[in-house]
Amino acid sequence: MEEYIKNIADVDYQKLLHKNIGNNIFLTSEQIEILEENEIPYQKCRDIHELIYLLEQYSDIDEIDIISQEIAEFNYYHNTNK
Repeated sequence: MEEYIKNIADVDYQKLLHKNIGNNIFLTSEQIEILEENEIPYQKCRDIHELIYLLEQYSDIDEIDIISQEIAEFNYYHNTNK
């Protein structure tokens, strides 16, 4: 249990918060880091749908595929009227 508490204390929660990077596109710092490491020009996207389409072109990279799914899920819950 003590090790579990240690692991929770070590998590950088700021990296997990979504930030609006423009054009109503929300990404976490962690997602931005991965996109930049893979030289994916996410800044050029005009909206979230264009970003998701761009990321589908890189779906052979597991990390990018996961980010694409995360963005699609966030978009659904953030932008869909329920």
